[in-house]
Amino acid sequence: MAERTIARPSKPNASTASACASKPSASDLLENKQTQLTSLLTCCHGEDGLLAHCSSFDLLSNVLWLAADLSREAGELYQEVAAAAGNEA
Repeated sequence: MAERTIARPSKPNASTASACASKPSASDLLENKQTQLTSLLTCCHGEDGLLAHCSSFDLLSNVLWLAADLSREAGELYQEVAAAAGNEA
């Protein structure tokens, strides 16, 4: 099975130093949100997931709230990326 990779903030190097001076693009933010959501749901899913033996309704509710927020934010960023792609065409 392939090893999972989790996105981390990249460290600037000489070629990306000027790009790091500006804010991240909507596309980069969307990729980060999607990776965060995938990681969260991977940890929570299945018999061996972190929440498999969770008896706290509050904890489960907070995790689902987090997943919903990440999904909403990813949807908003997707709309930004789609609008920017439409403007470039």
